[in-house]
Amino acid sequence: MTFIKLTQTITLSPIGLAAPAAKPVLISNLQLKKTLRKKNGSPVFVAVVTEDLPNSKLEQELDKQKVSDSIKVLLREFSDVFPDDLPIGLPPE
Repeated sequence: MTFIKLTQTITLSPIGLAAPAAKPVLISNLQLKKTLRKKNGSPVFVAVVTEDLPNSKLEQELDKQKVSDSIKVLLREFSDVFPDDLPIGLPPE
């Protein structure tokens, strides 16, 4: 596919698919920056793998207090209706 933008002709062509690597290549942040600075036209695909997200306030509080398993299941199921900024416990009398 070819098109013209202003005075420049741009041609798009499909890229060849490479065979899958035997195992993933792990590189550092610095190596990624160096790779991105190179202008060889090759596409760069990056996957960021992290550990589990930190527990929400609800999860932290459930871990601290003695709450029955059935209540924990119920609170987790409807956690979207309990905003994180609500105070824990009952209001003062």
